[in-house]
Amino acid sequence: MKEGRFQIDGQLHIPPERLEETISTAIERGLDALVFTDYGSTSNFDFLEGNKDKKGDNVLNPKAWDVEKKSDIVLKLLSEKGNIYIIKGEELKTKQGHLLAWGIEEPIECNIDIEETIKRIYKQRGIAVFPHLLTQSFHGCGEEVFKSVYKRIRELSPYPLLPSPLGLEQNGQIPSRWMKDNKEVEKIAREHNIPCFGTSDIHGNYRQEHRKIGLRNYSSINKIFIDTDNIVESLKTTMVLYPTEIKVEGAENTLLETVLWNVDSIRKNGFGKIKDLVDGIKAA
Repeated sequence: MKEGRFQIDGQLHIPPERLEETISTAIERGLDALVFTDYGSTSNFDFLEGNKDKKGDNVLNPKAWDVEKKSDIVLKLLSEKGNIYIIKGEELKTKQGHLLAWGIEEPIECNIDIEETIKRIYKQRGIAVFPHLLTQSFHGCGEEVFKSVYKRIRELSPYPLLPSPLGLEQNGQIPSRWMKDNKEVEKIAREHNIPCFGTSDIHGNYRQEHRKIGLRNYSSINKIFIDTDNIVESLKTTMVLYPTEIKVEGAENTLLETVLWNVDSIRKNGFGKIKDLVDGIKAA
């Protein structure tokens, strides 16, 4: 990790029983902030805020961690190893594909039109990011949907005088050696003068994927742009005024690594995972 940089991984799917190990590893590897983006849920943020999972068990060792609530959308976790910020977020399944919502106070309904979804994100003063845009087998929305949203972005915000932060991302599960999607997304971001984030998109319920936190894609921003007392607002300002200051660091999974955890997902989830993959392939 580079000194003087604020490092954030904004797309993580981690089961509660692996949260503590994932967060500890992220601190060890120099990450400054994480966004847990479960599908249609902000439950991991809520579990960390109260340090209780849905069964009432601690998700963090209370003797090793302090949880400081910075705001309704940001937590600061403190331990002997170091500190890290947690931003409230969600991955949304819209009618056109998936979308990330960062810095939202309440979960947003899935399976609605993408423009309505973005309106709801902006109503909560959140950030909208298109994940795996061109990888339709991962339920990316596709370039045409993105361009349509981009043209109407000001109209979608209930606060027209405030920034309407919109981003793309290069996904850590998409190996550029075999697929051109991440490189094409970077090009689209440059053409539209919007930021391109790096996210690992780790699905930590499978194999030991959660241990790759801080090794797979993440975003790196000069610390002069980030106010840790107001992380989300300073991130939004950077997105709108200095989009090229947001850099992608880390490495992508190999094709074999991504295939293996998806096979494990099929083994554990059966028909549901197969249907999800088939639906994505049909869309492609």
